[in-house]
Amino acid sequence: MQQVRHELTTDEADRAADARSRVRDVLGRSGLSHLADTAGLLVVDLVSTAARRASGPFELVITLGPRSITVAVAGHSPAPPARRPDDDADTHLQLVAALADGWGRQRGPVRTRFWFRLDND
Repeated sequence: MQQVRHELTTDEADRAADARSRVRDVLGRSGLSHLADTAGLLVVDLVSTAARRASGPFELVITLGPRSITVAVAGHSPAPPARRPDDDADTHLQLVAALADGWGRQRGPVRTRFWFRLDND
């Protein structure tokens, strides 16, 4: 299992593009380019959701396993964010839920992590 970590840019306008580019590059170099388009699309959703539900700096973690890849974005979240009626994290992750083989959110004591898994079929 190989893991690649990358701190995302602090510039909000470039953060999603940075994550998408990094994911596509890692998958291409690993012989998994057939997953790059889907993973690149889904990581943008993760970054957007993480930015609404946590604060930076944000870390991108790409885990390459023998049968799947997992992509995660984590940010600082010392207290659960105030819930707004128009900001349900699960609603914003509908694309991830539709295309990923697995996905979720993990809230730790100081970080919130959003992730998805794509199987290498």
